Amino acid sequence: METCLTTQNHFSRIWESVTKVTRERNIQQFLQESVLFHETPDLPFEPAPRDKESALQDMLPSEGDSCLQKEAKKWASKAAKDYKMILRRQRVRPFLL
Repeated sequence: METCLTTQNHFSRIWESVTKVTRERNIQQFLQESVLFHETPDLPFEPAPRDKESALQDMLPSEGDSCLQKEAKKWASKAAKDYKMILRRQRVRPFLL
C-alpha cells in the first residue's frame, strides 16, 4: 500500500510539472503565431479615382497621444499586469500547498 501511495505522489508531482510546461508552451506559441502581436506592414495610400486628396497628410498629435493610442496603451499595460500576476501566483502556489 505504501509503495502505491509513493508512486501516486511521485506521478502527481510529475503531472503538475508537465501541465506547467505545457501551459507555458501554449502561451509562447500563441504569442508567436497570433497575428495581433506581429508588426503590420505599412500599406501605401491608394487614392480612389474621385478622391480630392492624392496623398496622406501628416497630422501632428495635439498635446500627447490620441485617445485611441491612450486606450491601446491602457489595455496593453493591463494585459501585461494580468500576465505578471498569473505568473507570480503560479510561482507562489506550490509554497502555499
